[in-house]
Amino acid sequence: DALRAAIGQLDEREQLIVTAHYFEGVTFDAISKVLGVSKQRVSQMHTRAMQRLRHALGDNDLSSEAMQGFTFESHA
Repeated sequence: DALRAAIGQLDEREQLIVTAHYFEGVTFDAISKVLGVSKQRVSQMHTRAMQRLRHALGDNDLSSEAMQGFTFESHA
């Protein structure tokens, strides 16, 4: 699946942000505590990760709706 492959190309922190936020419903505030960075930094990393996913998928309309029901298992 293209989305799974694209997420797999993100760095470890970006993968955590995308999977935790979209697939587990974790807030940026909670993610910031796990990563030991500010909520604003998580937001910046999220923006970069979404840009990378859009580029990889050739999809400017990538949204949470597009990810609904999608599951991701890291094999790292």
